[in-house]
Amino acid sequence: QEKTDMINMIVHLSTERQVKKDEPHQEAENRKKKEEEERKKFEEEKRLNEKRKLEEEKQEKEQKMVAKVDENEFVAMCKKGDVDEVVKCLGSYPAIVNCCNGDPLRKAVVARKLRVVEVLVKTEGLQINLRDPHGRTILHSATGTNEKEIVRKILSHPDIEVNPTSNKGLTPVMEATKNGKIESLQILLEDGRVDLDVEDEDEKTIENMLAKDLAPHLIVRANKLFQEARTRKGIQDGSIVRKKTAILVANCNYEKAKMSSLKGPKMDLEIGKRLFTAKGYKVYPIENSKDIAEDVFELIEKENLRESTEILQFVYSGHGFHEHRVQKRSSDFNSSNKEGTTETYFSQEGEAGDCLVNTDGTLCEELYLSWQIADEMKEDTTICLFYDMCRNERKDVNEKTVKEFVKTNSFRYLKGAQESGADRRTIKIFSAQLGVRSEGLNSFFKRVCEQIEESSPDGMRFEDMKTYESKDQRCKIDLGEPGLANKLWPLE
Repeated sequence: QEKTDMINMIVHLSTERQVKKDEPHQEAENRKKKEEEERKKFEEEKRLNEKRKLEEEKQEKEQKMVAKVDENEFVAMCKKGDVDEVVKCLGSYPAIVNCCNGDPLRKAVVARKLRVVEVLVKTEGLQINLRDPHGRTILHSATGTNEKEIVRKILSHPDIEVNPTSNKGLTPVMEATKNGKIESLQILLEDGRVDLDVEDEDEKTIENMLAKDLAPHLIVRANKLFQEARTRKGIQDGSIVRKKTAILVANCNYEKAKMSSLKGPKMDLEIGKRLFTAKGYKVYPIENSKDIAEDVFELIEKENLRESTEILQFVYSGHGFHEHRVQKRSSDFNSSNKEGTTETYFSQEGEAGDCLVNTDGTLCEELYLSWQIADEMKEDTTICLFYDMCRNERKDVNEKTVKEFVKTNSFRYLKGAQESGADRRTIKIFSAQLGVRSEGLNSFFKRVCEQIEESSPDGMRFEDMKTYESKDQRCKIDLGEPGLANKLWPLE
């Protein structure tokens, strides 16, 4: 027992000595930690002081600039449309964009100086919803100009209020209606954010606010715009369901025709199916058709599309060209050239026409196809035909193939379309103009669809499609009626 007690005492004394030995080390660690914390605190205070100093210098610089840039002079620059001077002033003193309660933008808008408006709208820190003494915002002012591009530019600002009321209780769309600003009204009604269910102090609906002395043709146009806007709203909220059909023809395999096969149409088919399905269309794909016209007409009959379709979209992606056509081939013109390629010529009758190419190399006449599609559908069916194909005067073929120079009876087809009214309710979109080849994997159709999917969920105006042309390939859009230019594609 004495021996055990002795051992315990020795262990205890040893532990005490170790503790005393570690105390200076622990104190040093604590002191070091404290010094590190104080150093970090000092550096943070130093950083904040430097930041405050920079901000103060910036404010001082801006204050000095205020003395150099007279606000009234800046407003005058904007009204005059002096873009270079406006840009220069904004570069030195951006805050001046909101001077005089928003007069720079207001004066530029009223003076219809679109370039200055574009510069001001893009300026960071712009307070776009400032009001004048009458409670009117810049959107009210833009509406009064009746200039489409100015209204569109103001609406493009991310912070814009689309339904502000003036001191008289009028929103921009109400002012446009009462004052007969039909161009502005059109752009406003195309914006899904605009409230259509507004009433004035006399409890008149928007449709009943049109000025009585407005020209009859403008009244007709305005009423049509209201109807279209109501329809779009109904489609968006689900209260209106349109019967929409999309027929997508993608010809890729041209081996039997001894023509180069294509990869692009397959990509066009996939993005087309995705886009049209998302837009509520019933989609019917047709791949590698040997007889496009026959396959399309058979589909229309089999699925009873005449009775079940209010809007029809037809898309073709594949080989195509613009050539001469005849009613029958004449063997008198057959010959062989030095390369061993057989050239089959036809008698030179009729007019030039666009041709879709079946996978066996035979031709589908565009005028005939479009006329017959319209004839198969009801008279009130809206039809859009989108052709992503070449329109040059020779097929994209390899060396040893048959070249066919053909003609079409285009006069009869055009006359038939006019007599049936099909030309007035049919929209045609060609990815290329005459004499131009279409692009392969990055087609015009694909670019338009991608833009709609990425940033234009409501669709794209036909007049805006040209923005997505390539440098070497310009599109051609034939509208049945002038008013269709501002409709959104895909059609709702």
